[in-house]
Amino acid sequence: MDRMTFGAQSMTLAWQTIWTPDRAFGSFGERPSWLALFVLLCLANTAFSTIMFPYAERAAITQLEARTPSRALDVDQQGQVRRQVLIGERVGMLVGPIFLLMKWAAVAAVFWAIAVLAGRDVPFPRLLAMVMYASIPLMLGSFFGYGIVMAKGIDAIYSLRDLKPLIGLNAFVQEQGAAIDAALSSINVFDAWYVVLLAIGLRQVGTFGRKTALGVALGFWVAATSVQIAMASIAASLMAI
Repeated sequence: MDRMTFGAQSMTLAWQTIWTPDRAFGSFGERPSWLALFVLLCLANTAFSTIMFPYAERAAITQLEARTPSRALDVDQQGQVRRQVLIGERVGMLVGPIFLLMKWAAVAAVFWAIAVLAGRDVPFPRLLAMVMYASIPLMLGSFFGYGIVMAKGIDAIYSLRDLKPLIGLNAFVQEQGAAIDAALSSINVFDAWYVVLLAIGLRQVGTFGRKTALGVALGFWVAATSVQIAMASIAASLMAI
């Protein structure tokens, strides 16, 4: 099968995952094509990261100025901040795809272990592909967030927090601390969509029953969200030192 066919298959599966997930996951073979989807997501993320660079630069400078007595950085200090933000952006572009693959592989490994314990023989590549396609809503959520930031304009950026728009329940609740904010931000339409796709994927690929698949998907989301809440709380504590 040539590269064009692999790419077309990946894009077809991605489209079906969005509109007809049962059909998409039900059509998985032993080794579903996912490379084209991965490359597309990486390119899109790189493009958005490049576009967002001025916003990240302004957020870093503004937040740093708020912590300094003079509340104003000179040209050299601003240039240093810009270089640091640029380095962070370039490093993120290089290692981001690797960490993304590692994250998907770890999630697939969890579901594979559950399938083995349940006595089901599910090839790991199929579960990995299922996790990747089920993660499309999370990527769309990130791009949607970038769009909101750009729509508000660079003048609305006053801190690094402003780079993460409120698309969850935290949009309706005043700031209550890092842990609560992380919990509320996880409750949004994109995460809900993700859980639904995971449940459908586990039912079609992992041959779980409907209720069991939904329970496993929801349980995993709760566990993953708990880890994010703990990390947010630890990060906030370190920032306060």
